Amino acid sequence: MLKQNPKWGSRDRRFIAETTYGIVRWWRLLNEILGETTTNRFYKLIGIYQLLNGHDLPDWEEFDGLEKVAILEVALISVKQVRNTEKLILIGWMSWMVKELGEEVCEKESCALEYRSSCCIESKYIKNKKLKFSVYCKSKKLRLK
Repeated sequence: MLKQNPKWGSRDRRFIAETTYGIVRWWRLLNEILGETTTNRFYKLIGIYQLLNGHDLPDWEEFDGLEKVAILEVALISVKQVRNTEKLILIGWMSWMVKELGEEVCEKESCALEYRSSCCIESKYIKNKKLKFSVYCKSKKLRLK
């Protein structure tokens, strides 16, 4: 598609790339929202994706039957269902961990998940002066060792 239209600019290419990657990323959610199998299904998936991203749809016959309010309501319900499914998967995974590793190890792991992890920043001395870097870290409330 991009090779057929060499005069397209970077904005056109970026729009096509973002839309394509977005549809691939959210494929399952978009299909869940659509909930039907029709002949012009791909156009409806594009329309749903554009509506979810806050864009208005043109008056094309491919987008007939797509109403913004109805799609947003279905999307909200679908997202809640996906989150509930993810919670169930997490619970199943944790029970598997307890069986495999033992209760004692899992207790330590769950306690460790509650604490903020430490961060290690490496800075090259050539580009950053030590004093300047320490002042910057103090302004961001970072502790230095």
